[in-house]
Amino acid sequence: MTPYIPGTQPPYDLPLGRFLSPLRPGVISQWLQSTTTRGTWIIDPLGSNPALPLEAARAGYRVLVTCNNPILALILEVLAAGPKKEMLQSILADLAGMKKGEERLESYVQGLYSSECPGCGKVVPVQAFLWKKGEKVPYKRRIRCGKCGGDGEFDVLSSDLQKIETIEKTSLHRAWALSRLGELDKEEDHAAKDALDMYLSRSLYSIFTIITKSEALDLTPEKKKWLYALLLSVCDEGSSLWQVSGSRSRPLKLSIPGNFIENNLWEKLEESIGIWSSQPEPIPLTHFPDLPPEAGGICISHGRLRSLLPLPDGLRTDQVVAVFPRANQAFWTLSALWASWIWGRKTLQSMRSGFERQHYDWHWHAHAIRNTLSPLLRMGKDFRIFSLAPELTQSFLLSVMVGGQAAGYRCESVNFRADEADIQMQFVPGELPDEIKLGDLKAILRNIVRDHLLKKGEPANYIELYAVSLTSLVQSGRLFKDPLELSTELQKLIEGALGEILDDRDFVKPYGSGSFESQRSWWLMDDKDCEDPLSDRIELKFLELFRQTESWSVPNLETKLCATFPGFLTPGHILFQALLDSYTTADPTQPGFVKLRPEDNDDSRNADLLEAKKKLQKVGGLLGVTTEGENPVFWLKAGNKKEYAFYLTTQSIIVPFLRELTRSPVKNGIVVFPGGRAGLLEEKLHRNLHLAEAAGQLHFLKFRHLKELSTFTKLTQDKWTDQLDKDQLQWSSPRQISMLESMPDSDLYT
Repeated sequence: MTPYIPGTQPPYDLPLGRFLSPLRPGVISQWLQSTTTRGTWIIDPLGSNPALPLEAARAGYRVLVTCNNPILALILEVLAAGPKKEMLQSILADLAGMKKGEERLESYVQGLYSSECPGCGKVVPVQAFLWKKGEKVPYKRRIRCGKCGGDGEFDVLSSDLQKIETIEKTSLHRAWALSRLGELDKEEDHAAKDALDMYLSRSLYSIFTIITKSEALDLTPEKKKWLYALLLSVCDEGSSLWQVSGSRSRPLKLSIPGNFIENNLWEKLEESIGIWSSQPEPIPLTHFPDLPPEAGGICISHGRLRSLLPLPDGLRTDQVVAVFPRANQAFWTLSALWASWIWGRKTLQSMRSGFERQHYDWHWHAHAIRNTLSPLLRMGKDFRIFSLAPELTQSFLLSVMVGGQAAGYRCESVNFRADEADIQMQFVPGELPDEIKLGDLKAILRNIVRDHLLKKGEPANYIELYAVSLTSLVQSGRLFKDPLELSTELQKLIEGALGEILDDRDFVKPYGSGSFESQRSWWLMDDKDCEDPLSDRIELKFLELFRQTESWSVPNLETKLCATFPGFLTPGHILFQALLDSYTTADPTQPGFVKLRPEDNDDSRNADLLEAKKKLQKVGGLLGVTTEGENPVFWLKAGNKKEYAFYLTTQSIIVPFLRELTRSPVKNGIVVFPGGRAGLLEEKLHRNLHLAEAAGQLHFLKFRHLKELSTFTKLTQDKWTDQLDKDQLQWSSPRQISMLESMPDSDLYT
């Protein structure tokens, strides 16, 4: 099985990136380098993320991209051209100097957003106005004054409201926006007006003013394309889909947030230069049938793949790479709107579907994927599709799996990263297995869920259980009789059966709370045959790798871990980062490499364990108890009764201690461990609520706190009990368990 390719964090930052499926650097190039040689052709039949062909071309491959969305094509073409910052600034300077009445365009548009600074009283541009959905006026303005340095959110002035009122009195800007669309039928017109409702009057007026003035500029074809890129950013920044909260929203539907931002569009126009000039160097790009050089480049076709087949002999390939996009009504509708604003109504003809369809379900999406992938079979049987489906949901995965199967492909391998709901798959042409008899669906899924949880050794959330269930089904049989007649009831059947299984309290126990399935996880009631928790096995492998090789580059280390735990056991990035933070430090001799911290080498930690044992003996002496044992160390009170068991460790693995404590008459278990493991253990307890529940019986004593306690000259039982919890982990057990309460009834810890 080909393992999960983690790439590097964070994902590419692209223009309109909030509408695109996230793609991490290195994923595409690493896959290609492991499967084919440089200079060969790659096909991207979806053209859904410009980062894919850009990375492949930079790695020395030639990429054929089919893209019928002119907005995505524009992003790809401009980024491939790699314009320098100075070039874009020159275009913007020409635009800024255009006249609007007697004013420069820049001054005029900035004036639409100007307001009095509360600090110095000067009139300055406002960065943004903050609105509540449904309100007629904004409730705050964001100002960063270049004159007095004032920075913050302030109340809106009456003069601000007067500017809005003046703009709203004219309908010219809205008439312009509609006129660029040309003639639409009733449904298309309704969808277009819904899209226009995503714009406040001032934003729409600013866009109208900037675009109409830009049309008078005398630019070369290449510079005109760069100008279109800047205008595209303005169209995006001008919508009301930007929520006030700090998190970056990823709109899927045309729905204004409860609190949203009205941006100063001239400032956003200036800021957009940074992202459009972010590419390191130009990449050769041609338009089909012209081809790029063998050293690497991009060939783009503005149609569908089926129109290009059969491919010319010089364009034969056995590699297809695709990033499946989620169904995104917001982006597809706005793409149609923006294309008409930037290029006029003639461009809209290729984008009418953005207005024609406003509701996208898994069934429609599966048919779209089938229609896109099935023409590839005309290339022969000797190729594979490496595909990514980030930000997975149930309906999204069902679309991809059923659509791929209906197109004539077998799902050869699947790797799933649970903490990011990210899946990587390989599809190959081939004979499909027989149809699955869905009458036995519940029994089939029950076995799949049980087997997965036993292998993982930890609870799993809903999307993970759904993904492992669906992919197991797809790999064992067809989910339809006829690929052209996909049952719309399939989603209900699968989710209904899985829901019944997860509601069976004799089979699984739920953890977490909330009405959303993403907030909950499930564990087996009967777990006697389960593996050790996956996170513990990953930690042990992490340490083994550093015993084999002293220094690692972070990407190679993460890739190696993912190769060790493939499929649905792929290590999460959050856990990997917690391991790095807990165990490693930068290698000063090799930039980008890490090695174990000096205090975490075997000799240092063995010395720590010996020292901890001595400290326990000393503290026990202060309390008048007898100490015995190596590990665990016991404290014995009168009558040689064992009152405390101290489990000494240099790792964050506590399951062996829980198992031993379950079998022991000792009720008070204390894990003694390095403070540097606290964050890692907290992450494990956060992701494994079954373990967290069991760990409620334990206390955790860090080496540093034990050392501090050993300096006391007097120590009573009450003071010991009070001091024991002074330096605890920052986590909460799902069920608060006293130290004297018995362990949960589970075979995992027995």
